[in-house]
Amino acid sequence: MSHRGQLLWGMILTVTVTVLVVGLGGFILRGQVNLPDLTVKEIRISPAELEEGDSAQVRTVILNQGRGDALGPFDILIELNGREIGYRSVFELKAHQSIELHIPWKAVAGEHRVTVYVDAPFGRVREANESNNTRTLAFKVAPPSAVRALTLDTVKVFTRSLDEAGQALKFQLTDNIFSSIGNADRALQVGASALREVSTELQLVRAFFALEWRSAQTQSREADHISMLFGSLADSLVRIGGTLSIGNFEGVLENAQIFRKNFADLVGRQIEMTLFQPLTPPLEQFDRVIALATELRNLLRGGQGRPQLEVAVELFNAFTKFGELLRLSAQQILTQAQEQRARFSNDDGQPLGTVYIAGRPLLIEMPGAAQLVLELYSSNAPLTLIHVTQALGPLLQWSGTNGEATPLPPGVYLYRLLGQRDDAQVRVELGRLRVSQGSAAGEDE
Repeated sequence: MSHRGQLLWGMILTVTVTVLVVGLGGFILRGQVNLPDLTVKEIRISPAELEEGDSAQVRTVILNQGRGDALGPFDILIELNGREIGYRSVFELKAHQSIELHIPWKAVAGEHRVTVYVDAPFGRVREANESNNTRTLAFKVAPPSAVRALTLDTVKVFTRSLDEAGQALKFQLTDNIFSSIGNADRALQVGASALREVSTELQLVRAFFALEWRSAQTQSREADHISMLFGSLADSLVRIGGTLSIGNFEGVLENAQIFRKNFADLVGRQIEMTLFQPLTPPLEQFDRVIALATELRNLLRGGQGRPQLEVAVELFNAFTKFGELLRLSAQQILTQAQEQRARFSNDDGQPLGTVYIAGRPLLIEMPGAAQLVLELYSSNAPLTLIHVTQALGPLLQWSGTNGEATPLPPGVYLYRLLGQRDDAQVRVELGRLRVSQGSAAGEDE
């Protein structure tokens, strides 16, 4: 073969190999793009504030964030402090879908680490990213306290959910309108998930308190109503995100009005004397969101006015501001509840810690009360009223005895504390009192 022929053949071979490599590269790239990507999206311990002995749940969300379906069985393993507490085999998880696992657990005091593994230990699923299949969460469980207020814990459930929802609504605005809408939709979905947490958290917080006792309380029924409002707000956020993602601003506005109606209802609610009125500023900010969404809708219809991009940016920023105000208002509601709760202390004025021994003076103070009444119930069925004591003024002293002046036996009791104010309003605090056994020498355990 001549030199020219060799050169021509080399060129042809080079071009052929290049085309083949590029073609295979494209095939490999497309294959990678269409692979599933399993990840541990979230680990959550419910309820968030635990004491030893509480009924709890270890919860995790597994997400397929890839473009392909995860076909064939893969395993999910949950370990607590290196010991397996949950295991599940999953046969299919479609792209962009998720599953949630709940593992019951009886809380033990101390520091803990929960680790979730997906597609472990065998790694059966070929994924676009194999490095995000594990997640760990560290948390603490407190020793059992002598006094725990169900009323305050209930308010904490709601304020924590509002805070998490507000945090979720802080999404990134980019130069690309489609990616910005995608970020907003995801933020709305996460915000909705935070609001839905209320139902599970409330159920777990109440688990220790006898159903017969708490269902008869007005504040329990009010909490149930507020919980339903949170569920309705979550549904509206999901629908707002869905209609926004397809550019349906009529749907956005329709669901925004439903959200506003339920949010306004929430502003007027209270649990005992803890008002949800601090949510007024975010409600007013949401009116601003609706006004901007309406303006943008009209511009998209061909109306005259400001540039569409300017209004869109202002709309997204207004929604982020709504989230910020939501978090601030949640903190104000919680502070209000903490200031109103009753204080239980020893006769030296020190706050009651993890131990109360019957027969010793117990001081109970409720700020602003003109009269206090303490009702004590057994925590076991059948529910029994054990003792009632009362005092004028905001301070009540009790020695941990029953009606016959006999010290209560060790155990857990339910209390109902009524504080009547000068304006005839009555604040009711529900809670539990843990009585410990004293030594013969009369010293604390």
